[in-house]
Amino acid sequence: QTIEDGNWKAVTLNDSAYLFQEGYEPLYFDEPNGTIEDIGDHPNASGTAPQGNVAMSAYGRLWVASTAINKTTLYWSDLLVGPRWNSGTAGSLDISGILVYGNDEIIGLGAHNGLLIVFCKQNIIIFGDSDNNQTYLDPSTLQLIEVISGVGCIARDSIQNTGTDILFLSESGLRSLGRVIQEKSTPMRDLSKNVRDDLVQLLESEPKANIRSAYSEFNAFYLLAFPTTRQVYCFDMRAPLEDGSARVTIWDN
Repeated sequence: QTIEDGNWKAVTLNDSAYLFQEGYEPLYFDEPNGTIEDIGDHPNASGTAPQGNVAMSAYGRLWVASTAINKTTLYWSDLLVGPRWNSGTAGSLDISGILVYGNDEIIGLGAHNGLLIVFCKQNIIIFGDSDNNQTYLDPSTLQLIEVISGVGCIARDSIQNTGTDILFLSESGLRSLGRVIQEKSTPMRDLSKNVRDDLVQLLESEPKANIRSAYSEFNAFYLLAFPTTRQVYCFDMRAPLEDGSARVTIWDN
């Protein structure tokens, strides 16, 4: 392929690495040869892998969404075989019918406590497996657990799993999925409450695709980076303040 963009989403499954980006055939790392190849050239490839901008590895599968022509369909690979998309238990699900705000799109994915989380711009959709053991042996039987409307994620790479929660960036600041599920009311508290005005102002000038994040369990912080303004917001996750927000410092160099 002729690759001109570099906003890839990298995931690993069953000791293999895969890369996804909208508009390009997915890639995989060929370990024996030390090269990156088109996924269609994989020895176990079957079907056409979705050219999605959103990807996640969870429950023994690759989950992909947000192609150039379809922003509301979730695709998944066969169990433990990332290059296989039209056989076994591979499949897809269009979530547009269950969106409270119909004109929405999938921005990111998450997995937590045996649940599958689909982050849209204005909705968060939570699925569970029909199997009580949450093995996801047949995702075609996914059960809808909950739809949280009025709050969503605006930046794919802001999503970080902390082990006990999932953090993500919404239109109004940094939020905790656990807290959103508990409260479900407006206004909801957010971790960036004390820097919300500055953060929202940054969001107006920063392309959402450029925003990056990282979580360090060792240092107990979540980093949110804005490359255009060269600022990094550091959220201390060790203990919340009295208002439920996080202590914040800014790295501006």
